[in-house]
Order: sequence, then C-alpha cells, then structure tokens
Amino acid sequence: MKRKKRKNQRWKLPVFPLYVRIILYLACVIAAAGAMAETVYDVLPPAAENGLYVCAAVLLVLAGICACYDLRARVWKNLLARIDSNAVTSRIYRDYSYRTLVTTLPSLAVNLAYTVYNGVFGILNRSAWFITMAVYYALLCGMRFLAVREKNRADRLENRERALNLERSVLKKDGILLLCMTVALSGMIRLTISDNTISASTDIMAITIAAYTFYKFIQAGINMIRVRKMKSPILISIRNIGFTDALVSVISLQNVLILSFEKEDKGQFLEIMNAGVGLVVCVIIVVMGIRMILMARDY
Repeated sequence: MKRKKRKNQRWKLPVFPLYVRIILYLACVIAAAGAMAETVYDVLPPAAENGLYVCAAVLLVLAGICACYDLRARVWKNLLARIDSNAVTSRIYRDYSYRTLVTTLPSLAVNLAYTVYNGVFGILNRSAWFITMAVYYALLCGMRFLAVREKNRADRLENRERALNLERSVLKKDGILLLCMTVALSGMIRLTISDNTISASTDIMAITIAAYTFYKFIQAGINMIRVRKMKSPILISIRNIGFTDALVSVISLQNVLILSFEKEDKGQFLEIMNAGVGLVVCVIIVVMGIRMILMARDY
C-alpha cells in the first residue's frame, strides 16, 4: 500500500514567497548580465570569474523552477479554462485519439506538397531522384489519408464490431504499403550513393536539422508506445507511419552531418554510411510492415 501511495503522489515544485521570487528573478538577470559582460571583456581574475559563472548557473536553475511554478499557477490555469470553454479545443486537449487525427492533418498537407513538388520537378528535369522522392511521399501521403478517413468513418459507426473490422483493414493496408515503400526507399538510397544528391549545409543549418530530426524520432517513439496501450489499430498505424517518416529522416541527416563537418576525403565513408544506415532503416520498416499485417489479424 505504501508503494502505491508513493507512486500516486506527484512531485511538487518548492514554493517561495512572492518577494523572494522577485528578488531571485532580478538576481538572475544581474548575474547573467555580469557573466556575459565578463565573457566579452574578461576583467575578473580566474577564481572570481568561475564563481560568477557558478552563481549565474545556480540562480538560473532556481529562477527556472520559480518560473515553472508561476506559469503553472497562473498562465496554465487560465489557458486551461479557455481551452475547456470551447468544445473543439477541449476535445483536442482531452481526447488523445481525436488529437492524433488533428495533428496528422498538417503532416498530410506537407507530404502532399512534397509529392507535387518532387513529381513536377522530376518530370520536367527527367530526374530519377525527384521522381523516386515523389513516389515515397505519395505513399506516405496515401497511408496518412487512408488512416484519417477510415478513422472518421469508424468513429461514426454504432456497431463497434464493424468499426474494429474497419480499423483492422486499415492497419493491414498500411502494413502492405509500408512494404511497398521500401522499394522506393531502396531506390532513393541507391541514387544517394551513386549520384551524391545531398549537398553540404552550413553548420547552423546542420545542427538545426539534427535537433529537429532527433526530436521527431524521440516523439514518434514515445507516441508509438502510448498508442499501443490504447488498442486502436488505426492509431497504431498512424504512429507507425510517423515513426517511419522519422527513420527516413535519419538517412538525410547523416548525409548532411558528414558533408557539413567532415573536412577530409569522405567519398567512400559516405557510401558505406548510406548503405549501412539505409539497410537498417529498410529492415526496420519491413519488420514494422509485416508486424502491422499480423497485428491486424490478431486484433
């Protein structure tokens, strides 16, 4: 019983009086300004300089904790009240299934735009790379559109057995499309190795791409685990599609990072990395597609 009570207890932020928080915010601003000035002008001895940096870091952590409390106590409660006052926003916030569908629509629109752009550009320039990219994004767009449309149909059905059968069929179809996608993906990887289609980026751009890719990858993994507990075949399909998109982004990411930061001869190394990472991604997608087909039969 004690262990269960401990698990249910939430960790609470320490609460400081208002005047303490105000003093802490001011001290944090002053210490941060002093640390930046010291970085530029370098007038203090090493011991004092290190002490200033440590003091600024400690104050920054404490101010961050207080800021979290203030935002949670004031801003978030007011925002939550506004969210609940509207039926649409309240459903988006409270209903995870509905929120998944809503957040899938922007990705669907982006995939459609990429499909049209790559298809038109590839046909006009007779580029196998862009045509292959168009096929990949078309499959991705088709899977997302199929999942969103059939999920809306399933939610409107009163017969839950028919609704579940509909969701099973979507999971199976998307699994088959994932297997077909590996053909287009293999072509992309082959053209990347032979034609060096990805060019170098600036350091800032490469770091930005890396940060976004890792965020998308981690978020997709978390969502896959969360949706699996809900036992909804279509939601599992949607999250697997997002995870596939994140995996494919890793291929482009490793190309950008190698081309941007590796200054020596990187031709052979880049080919090996493209082949290795591409093979791993294709195997994961194939396994995922087969698993989706089998899961559709077992639900």
